[in-house]
Amino acid sequence: MLRREKSILSPQLLDGHANQPDPALWATLEKLADPFVEARKGRLYLLVAQGTDIAVPAEVCRRYYSSASCDILPSLRSALMAVYLASPEARKSLPIAVVIHGLDMYAVGTTEGAIWLVHSDRVKELLSSPTEAWVSEEQKESRSAEGCAPALYNVWHRLRIGDSLVITTREAAKGLNPGKLRRAISAGGLPADMARAVARLAERGARVSPVPVTVIRVPGLSPIPDLGPARSRIPADLPTEVPVARRTSPIGPALILALVVIMISLWIKRPSLTRENLSALVGWLLTPVPTSAAGVTPMAGRTPSPIGQSAAPSGQSQPKEATTYTPSPKRTFVPSLTPSPTVRQEYAMPELRYPLEGEKVRGSTLTLRWVWAGSLAEDEYFDVRLWQEGTPKRGIAWTKNREYTQRCPGPGGYYWTVVVIRGKEGLVMSELSQEPKPAGFEWQLKEDTVTPTYVLTVAPTRATPVIQPTRITATPATTASPLPTSTP
Repeated sequence: MLRREKSILSPQLLDGHANQPDPALWATLEKLADPFVEARKGRLYLLVAQGTDIAVPAEVCRRYYSSASCDILPSLRSALMAVYLASPEARKSLPIAVVIHGLDMYAVGTTEGAIWLVHSDRVKELLSSPTEAWVSEEQKESRSAEGCAPALYNVWHRLRIGDSLVITTREAAKGLNPGKLRRAISAGGLPADMARAVARLAERGARVSPVPVTVIRVPGLSPIPDLGPARSRIPADLPTEVPVARRTSPIGPALILALVVIMISLWIKRPSLTRENLSALVGWLLTPVPTSAAGVTPMAGRTPSPIGQSAAPSGQSQPKEATTYTPSPKRTFVPSLTPSPTVRQEYAMPELRYPLEGEKVRGSTLTLRWVWAGSLAEDEYFDVRLWQEGTPKRGIAWTKNREYTQRCPGPGGYYWTVVVIRGKEGLVMSELSQEPKPAGFEWQLKEDTVTPTYVLTVAPTRATPVIQPTRITATPATTASPLPTSTP
């Protein structure tokens, strides 16, 4: 059964289930101490058969989210293994646990479960595929030591927009085929309707009932609704112009009044009016009134020189006043006392051990190893960073161990490094150590094989030699066959 919780990490995921108990009966995430634990460890889904004790899935949920490790696959394996050892019947009633973190899918399960990945163009089974599922080295050692521990297969896959996951049991998967499964998912509708349709197909094909089925869907982008035909533009109403009353300037009447006064005064004084008096009167009217210079202070820094203060003799032009400039004092700044910054304590830099620079790694999984002298606090982790050549650097996991196992995304050149960080709620607050120089290595899935080349040999004869193949020998490409020489 899938647990659909209140997610703050992947709200776009849709899920539905059929023939399973209600998730609210065993989901206890709200009772945990940290409400943001799902942001760091993803959303947990469990496939639970009907009739299973509710305490079994509740214990898996509690153990997974209570673990201090942020490594998803090791925490999920530990939670399932503890429940399987305590309740052996849970291996069939709860065969698969899935965690969705963003678009990364992590799954751990036994051979009793099955996971189908439905793309738009193909259908693929993940849990039984030798290229997708693997058993960790740690689990192999624990099984050889204990003997009764079940085999848990690990799966990691990157989902895409439009993908669907169908989770069911191995017995029910025998009644399904890729064609019917793709048609049932492509029919659309709610994930719960898809889960019931797949359950009916499995019951008819495998002749088992009831069949628990879970469907997880990553929806695509919503289409833009039709806005209809474009409407013609409605011309805007022009504002009505309000006539503004023109105001008459008072300058005109004032000039007329002044001319009238002048004419009256001239008429009264005309017996004693001469040409000189008339010129003086017009000059008086046209001369502007000078402004008072009282209250004007000289500019700061300038003092008049005594030269030029004495009156110049008549008939000579008065020399200009010479001024001297007195430099003003410059403003000095007194430095204020500031507290010295606190020195941040940096941790020792981790030392990369495997793989080193230039090594060639072969296999579908790789365990990165490093050494570091020190102990980590509760909010401190190792930030493992792995990226392919030509792509930006990115962190893949936080861990408190000195090693981390990663599934090969694809063959090619890779770089990796490790940094001690302080983080909370999935966010890196600060880097506590310097980053070691990234080590570059080549990752291949299979061993290199020597391709045989075929070389034609010529049999020498005493007569005229005739070049023809006598036998075919397979030799490596690095060796050359000696050329035959004809004998006389």
